[in-house]
Amino acid sequence: MGLAGYDQTKGRQFDEQLKRSVSALPGVDAVGYANSVPLSIDQSSTTVFPEGTTDFRNKNAISAVYYCISPNYFSTMRTRLLAGRDFTRQDNQDAPRVLVLNETAARKLLGNGHWIGRHVRFGREEPPVEIIGVVENGKYETLTEEPKVVIFQSILQQYNGGTRVLLARSSRPESDVAGEMRRALATLDPHLPAYGVGSLTQMLGFAYLPAHAAVIALGAFGLLAVMLAITGIYGVSAYAISRRVREIGIRVAIGARPSAVLSTVFRRTAMLVGVGCAAGLFLGAAGAQVLSAVVYHATSRDPVVIAGAVLTMGFIGIVAAMGPARKALRVDPMQALRQD
Repeated sequence: MGLAGYDQTKGRQFDEQLKRSVSALPGVDAVGYANSVPLSIDQSSTTVFPEGTTDFRNKNAISAVYYCISPNYFSTMRTRLLAGRDFTRQDNQDAPRVLVLNETAARKLLGNGHWIGRHVRFGREEPPVEIIGVVENGKYETLTEEPKVVIFQSILQQYNGGTRVLLARSSRPESDVAGEMRRALATLDPHLPAYGVGSLTQMLGFAYLPAHAAVIALGAFGLLAVMLAITGIYGVSAYAISRRVREIGIRVAIGARPSAVLSTVFRRTAMLVGVGCAAGLFLGAAGAQVLSAVVYHATSRDPVVIAGAVLTMGFIGIVAAMGPARKALRVDPMQALRQD
């Protein structure tokens, strides 16, 4: 906003005019704006001191991600309010400064108790700031991050002259609403640049890039692992049968049924697959922390994942052993007995 020639007064007026224009669009249910949104590349941080702090040295400060947001931002983003209230139009530059915290910030700054009406500080020279609300935790910088301390400030009190992210929630097609939002902006100021116009999912595509790349890479490695497993199991089973052709021939000669021959083949295959699955589950548990830093919600402790991996390997083992098993069923007892 500042680079476009808007001072604080004109910028505040323009923000509200644009919000009213977009709110009047057909099918728009909620509208809010902020200096940035979670999981975008534009993130800001600050330091804050817990209530009751008397020593304002850096070692006592708590790092926090912060956003300057408008009233109705939380309802537009469907962020659940756990306690207190949202910002209103009365939380402006003429009113005492107030904050909304996420749950992690509330617990770290204020403890596990009553949060609303208590205060935090931004420094020795800064007056205490009242907490009016607490919202649920979310993901703010990366999908795989641990819970972060996040504070929300009213943009009507802490004016930010940088970029603006205008958010609208609607049941209409995203492309239609985005086009009308762009036209509403152009009507108010045709020279003000607009970029990244589209759905929130499209805007946050950068945040999903590492996860998508990891899924593709892990999928390719998984396919290679399946091919190696099939080749390895087939080779080991075929070698084991070649070493036991005489034994199989004797069993067939004395009346062994085909099921008994197949049991001999698949018992060894089952042992190999079982050992491989145990080793794989152990290594998977050991590497889960590394994987969870790349792939969102990745875990090796999910019973569905464990069962899926074991069943998949069991199926691969059966498929790989089918060739050697058919070969064992075709063993001619007479020829087998003549072998040295």
